[in-house]
Amino acid sequence: MSFSRRTSARRHNNTASSDKAGHKSPVSAHPMTAQSGFSIPRELFQKTSTAQGEGGNAIFSALRDSAWESIKWTQETAWISLGSLYSFFPSTFFDLFSVSLLPLLKLLAYPQNNMFSFKLCSMLAAAVVAVVASPMPRQGGAAITQCNVPNTAAITFDDGPWQWTREIVDTLASKNAKGTFFVNGNNYGCIYDDMSVDHLRYAYERGHQVASHTWSHAHLDQLSKDQTWDEMNRVNEALGKIIGATPTAMRPPYGGTSDDVFRSAGELGLTVVNWNYDSGDAAGQSPDYSLGQYYAAAADSGRSIIILNHETVETTPHQVLGQAIDVLQQAGYNLVTVAECLGMAPYTNQKDYGSRDGSWTC
Repeated sequence: MSFSRRTSARRHNNTASSDKAGHKSPVSAHPMTAQSGFSIPRELFQKTSTAQGEGGNAIFSALRDSAWESIKWTQETAWISLGSLYSFFPSTFFDLFSVSLLPLLKLLAYPQNNMFSFKLCSMLAAAVVAVVASPMPRQGGAAITQCNVPNTAAITFDDGPWQWTREIVDTLASKNAKGTFFVNGNNYGCIYDDMSVDHLRYAYERGHQVASHTWSHAHLDQLSKDQTWDEMNRVNEALGKIIGATPTAMRPPYGGTSDDVFRSAGELGLTVVNWNYDSGDAAGQSPDYSLGQYYAAAADSGRSIIILNHETVETTPHQVLGQAIDVLQQAGYNLVTVAECLGMAPYTNQKDYGSRDGSWTC
């Protein structure tokens, strides 16, 4: 599927480097499956459930001890899987934890002295492993196009960093709003240029979200799997050096998606985010038209808003943005980042800024 939205000529590099030969998903199957965690013959269940006194207790103790090594692996895998769930979907983690996982983990930590609880413990733990630690991609075959946190709207800016990034950040700050910047590695300029580095850090330090728009703004749905993966990974690496954080969101150029896009995004810990309103700025629409899209979004109270803009179009920061923020805020929307409106973490692997070296080049 591809969203066609650009009519004017623009400069971008369509050359994408191939991934290293033999690249594989970081997720691999563990040799122990949910079915092979441990198994206890039916006759022994019957004997144990009907046995009385010390003899029955002895049988149960022997079964529990023989199974313990297997369930320890299930415990450890469940904890690791839950950690991954928290990293990418914190709100989902807390909902799931409070409703169903807390009782499960109590069972995992303190198996009760009866066979039913012990069997239930292992079955539920295996279910957590199967669901939470399932192979990538974790996102289905459709990009996210709207917020799921009530009363929020996300104003997004593609194709930067560019000369007006700071002005956009200052306008947002003056109105107590946040924005999300989907940036390229080498499109209008090189992401490692001094101006680009300065602007990215300026936005990041003020609480705005910096996300990926791929390296060269290529049509991902026309690339190979390895090329698609490389387009995303190169931006991840660059942002890791520049702002000291790896993004969790990406937007495919032109909104174009494919199975390889979702698979590559999943392998790199990225959620694919498009939009449900388009200001039309990159297609050469007038500022009045762009503002009309904001009015339409504000009037459509049944839908939450992720709206597309381009920080490389001069009218967007200078004629549209300030009024657009007013329109949405007056309609009752809280203007937040994409991560906030989706209830997800904006970054992983946050650390100190990197120092410029020979690898900072496009």
